[in-house]
Amino acid sequence: MTTLKAALQETYFMELEEIPSEEKLSEDEALTFSPAFERKMKKLIRRADHPIRYRFAQVVACLLHRLGSQSRGAGGICGLD
Repeated sequence: MTTLKAALQETYFMELEEIPSEEKLSEDEALTFSPAFERKMKKLIRRADHPIRYRFAQVVACLLHRLGSQSRGAGGICGLD
């Protein structure tokens, strides 16, 4: 009789066996990232390091959009209705 706990443990260990070792990962040349991915990650890290700056820029852009929309009589999309 297999209990739920035993079944979960068996599945857990089977999953762990499929994960390559650190030595295998460090030797594998196929794990290089594309330049586009590297650029996106750098941008994401910069945003994480300076969240106020990017949020402020978002708010300013939203307000400018809202002001432009009001002058044309259109509705806003920034959640400032």
